[in-house]
Amino acid sequence: GQWRYVTGEAQPEDKEALNVTNECLRNIGFTDDDNKTIFDVVHAILYLGNVDFDEKDDVASLEEDAVTNLQKSAELFGIDADSMMEAIMTKKLVIGSKTIEKPQ
Repeated sequence: GQWRYVTGEAQPEDKEALNVTNECLRNIGFTDDDNKTIFDVVHAILYLGNVDFDEKDDVASLEEDAVTNLQKSAELFGIDADSMMEAIMTKKLVIGSKTIEKPQ
């Protein structure tokens, strides 16, 4: 995919660098499952970086394709997409003993 946080095109040496990285992680005790988790988190962050917001009347909303990127990110993080969207799109203010939620 095209990632906002990554510039340039994939290079032939990237695959070898990934293999070396995985081997180094194994050498220091990471399992293949650990490596998958690490790369899932990186992948989730890349999807999250592609989430675009609109603002109308001081209220933020997600652009159409942002929902898909957010859902993919949540899946890779292993969390509920609706909960993640609510956390990103809602501001919580704690004033004394009261909590007020309002749109970002």
